[in-house]
Amino acid sequence: MSATATRQIAVSGSAAGEDAVALAVSEAVSGVQEPGAVLFFPTCEIGDAAAQAADAAGGCAVAGMTGSATLTEAGPRLTGCAAMALDRSLPASVAVSEHASDDLAAAAFTATSTALAGLPAEMPRRLVLLFADTASGDQADVVAGAYRAAGPRVPLAGGGAGGERPAQFADGRALRDSVVAVAIGSQRPVGLGIADGCRTVGSPAIVTKAVGRTVLELDGRPAERVYLEKLAQLGSPLTDEEFERFAVLHPLAQPELSGDCRLRHVLGRAHDGGLYCATAVPSHAAVEFTSQDPERVVRSSWDAVTGAVEPLAGEPATAALVFDCAGRKRVLGDDLHGEAAAIRSSFGTTPSIAGVYTHGEIGRARGAKGDRNHALVVVALA
Repeated sequence: MSATATRQIAVSGSAAGEDAVALAVSEAVSGVQEPGAVLFFPTCEIGDAAAQAADAAGGCAVAGMTGSATLTEAGPRLTGCAAMALDRSLPASVAVSEHASDDLAAAAFTATSTALAGLPAEMPRRLVLLFADTASGDQADVVAGAYRAAGPRVPLAGGGAGGERPAQFADGRALRDSVVAVAIGSQRPVGLGIADGCRTVGSPAIVTKAVGRTVLELDGRPAERVYLEKLAQLGSPLTDEEFERFAVLHPLAQPELSGDCRLRHVLGRAHDGGLYCATAVPSHAAVEFTSQDPERVVRSSWDAVTGAVEPLAGEPATAALVFDCAGRKRVLGDDLHGEAAAIRSSFGTTPSIAGVYTHGEIGRARGAKGDRNHALVVVALA
């Protein structure tokens, strides 16, 4: 186990084991003067993770979610738990909306507005973290509801719970079909950076028919055929498994008028020649075709960290939260050390880092949209 402490923030990471959550949380809490809240990210529902965290936190507000791997400044772990404790001088408020699939945007709005209402009014800077269940619906609805509650000046970060048994944690419970919102207040600057390791390939296309998360037609033709054609993959037929492995390396990209470009993860084939995506792509939207490789994924860490530290106006980052994509992890394989080292070195002086590999990321600093795939989202706290 490793831990790094500061006056306001402490981070700890523990290896696999039935008591991994308790060890990580208790060491993180011991590193701050007056612990007020704890965030924790186990790689699975280790034992009774929610109860372990609540007991080890000693009455602090506690929230978190599972992921397919974790990250601290000591490096990545495929199994275990990462935890970050916040001092009371960085007040945090946790709120939960359950049965989120009934109306995902409304659930996110309620959780976000309740969490923000729990912060002291005099806090000039605020951040909202969102922990969601991808089975509840389109993550774009989570961002839309949270944005409606928080407004344009509050950054949004987080993602969908990952791992073999995805779960969110709050109120000493393991949750599913919920939105957990954590509002954090600060007197010092907060920065958020977003990057990906993709490059565009070929010419764009227009979505001419889509239903829900399935793109049925591109440029008036079956979407799967156009997708493979644009990516020069119309040779030997692919099995479903081969297609899924190929799609991990080649997400669609949805450009926005703002200049932003949100990647759309292609989960696999759909009926009638369609593409089943992790997030809905509407009809009449333009899409680009992309490719990524390990080198570009690692190099994109610099862009995400640079974007996160820029708003700090020269102040060093004391701590960082990292939400990385399980799809990027697939590109890198099980050797995540190169990316972890790139994240650390991009800061210059390494801050306390707690991170998790998610199923879909949330990152919004400008504009109203922030649902991401194949992205690295970095939050920097001064």
